[in-house]
Amino acid sequence: MYQKRKAVENLLVLCSDLAALFLSFCIAVAMRYGTFSWAEAYGDQRQQILVIITLYAAITMFTNYYSTFFARGKIDELYAVLREEIIFFVMLVVALYLIHPADSVSRLLMVYFFLVNTLLMYFFRFILKAYMFRIYKNGRYGHLLFLVSKSREAEKIVTRLLPKLEADWNRTLAGVILADRESGGGSVARIPVVAGSEDMLDYIVHNDVDEVLFSWRGVEEDEKARELINEIQMMGIQVDVNIETFNLVRHGTKTLDKVGDYSVVAFSRNVISTRGAIAKRTMDIIGGLIGVAFFKIAQYTTDQEFVQRQLACKDVRKAGRSLVASQLLALPVVLIFLSIGLLLYVKYIHDPQADGALSAAFFSDARDVFPQYIKNHIPIGVRGLMITGLLAAALSSFNSAINS
Repeated sequence: MYQKRKAVENLLVLCSDLAALFLSFCIAVAMRYGTFSWAEAYGDQRQQILVIITLYAAITMFTNYYSTFFARGKIDELYAVLREEIIFFVMLVVALYLIHPADSVSRLLMVYFFLVNTLLMYFFRFILKAYMFRIYKNGRYGHLLFLVSKSREAEKIVTRLLPKLEADWNRTLAGVILADRESGGGSVARIPVVAGSEDMLDYIVHNDVDEVLFSWRGVEEDEKARELINEIQMMGIQVDVNIETFNLVRHGTKTLDKVGDYSVVAFSRNVISTRGAIAKRTMDIIGGLIGVAFFKIAQYTTDQEFVQRQLACKDVRKAGRSLVASQLLALPVVLIFLSIGLLLYVKYIHDPQADGALSAAFFSDARDVFPQYIKNHIPIGVRGLMITGLLAAALSSFNSAINS
């Protein structure tokens, strides 16, 4: 039920955002070209809006933007919209640059689109929240939730429930039923006590009740609670039992799962979801590629050691080819370096006492590890060649830096 409700939430917000995207693009085209007709505007606007919608939908599949949507306040929502818009438009500019020729995408159109879409997306989300909380939640489709607990625990549970239910567009805590009192009366944290153990079923039968939550310590062992749960669910009412009352494990999370034909309560540590892991790895790769791109641009345009080699080429085309060739030739060299470091790490992490003090040095100053490994483990003859190679590589890099 929870997963279904979260899917509905995500779909509602996604539809709202896509509507804002489409309307914003139409307004931006009109502002840029003075017409709402895409045929009269410069460029292929249909292809651009298709890329925009597809890219935004793809981003929402691998991110967690909507997880706290209904719990966010106005300022938090504005910050979230700005953050999402910046990330989206950076990726959009890259995608459009890769798909279109550089002169077919209007930069002024993108600026208009960014500004208008930020305002419209925030406005559409504000309207969606207002409708879900003020109209839908209080209408006939809203869920009326009733808590069944005991006097000693009811106030603590209600106090914990209310902040979360205020951010819930579907549920309203309508009343409390105390299982250790015969009848209702009074209130718990301003929520009316509507019934007790004797008149609980009578109240549920004669009033609008959509969902009942049972929560107190030992509820799973209470025979009367079991009978009530069976009777209430037979009426077609959803019954919830707080799984935190199952105190088999103190730490970690408790979730419902299914093993074969058995419904179980699963105890586990907090781990990242598969979608979250994919999103994290994707962002790591994208961030790495962007970082390498900036580093290489700076290296090949400001480092004299590389600039002088490009200036020695006959023309720009050959200079570009030399850059590409240098990267292709450098790739296996880098892989060899990484492989050597990885193999040394595996050796000393699994055999810390392999070389005595050398193993301790691996974790304090790794620069000494490879020369010492050559000295202690490589046969005579090959050892000399490797030391000569290290010195030659060091002198070559040093000479290049001095000569440039």
